[in-house]
Amino acid sequence: MAEHAREGRRFAEDEVAEIFRRASDLQKKTHQGQMALSAVELERIAAEAGIDPSQVRAAIAEMDAKRSGRGALLGGPLEVRLERVVPGEIAKEMFEPLIDEIRAAMGEIGQVAVLERSFTWSSPHRGTPGPAEIIVSSRDGQTTIRVNSRHGQFAGGMFGGLMGGLAGGFTPMTVALTWQAAHSPLLSVAAGLGVVGAVYGLARTIFGTVTRKREAMLREVVERLAAAVEKHTGGR
Repeated sequence: MAEHAREGRRFAEDEVAEIFRRASDLQKKTHQGQMALSAVELERIAAEAGIDPSQVRAAIAEMDAKRSGRGALLGGPLEVRLERVVPGEIAKEMFEPLIDEIRAAMGEIGQVAVLERSFTWSSPHRGTPGPAEIIVSSRDGQTTIRVNSRHGQFAGGMFGGLMGGLAGGFTPMTVALTWQAAHSPLLSVAAGLGVVGAVYGLARTIFGTVTRKREAMLREVVERLAAAVEKHTGGR
């Protein structure tokens, strides 16, 4: 009788959302710290719930961006870390086409280290905005693409160079000229701070532009590699 009542009952959209939200909370309390899902599992669950898997990837990308030190003060991330898991394994013979995809997208040959079930492509270029590393591994029925790009050295050079060079050189001169013209300590300090702020804004703009461009490039690399793997494996 109770089973029949459950089958016959219908819930409105707001009730469904509330039920699933509460069920999720109860699940967390029951299995605190025991649940861990891969990106593939999340995409599969989303597809079953009628959610486009690409939206799951976009949400993961946003979460990664928040965790990768996007740095409001610097205008861009100190580090970019991306990961994509594709169902199916690829043979070692497939590595070379994937390496070619990376080289084409990154615009440089890079250095490659190949193992039996994985390869690593790395950029020896440590200038702007810093070294990048791409690892593709295929095992346990899936292929994982990991990307890491570090921008700390570039940030130090950009902010240290401009702040120490431009701001350090022009600030004392600006303060002196303002004092001669206005004989006002307040205006002199304000003028000096204005120079510092302008140089900082310039450094922040350059750093943000360069690192966001690198991040967009790396996201494109991940998508191209994932598409190539999916084409090869057929999503198995």
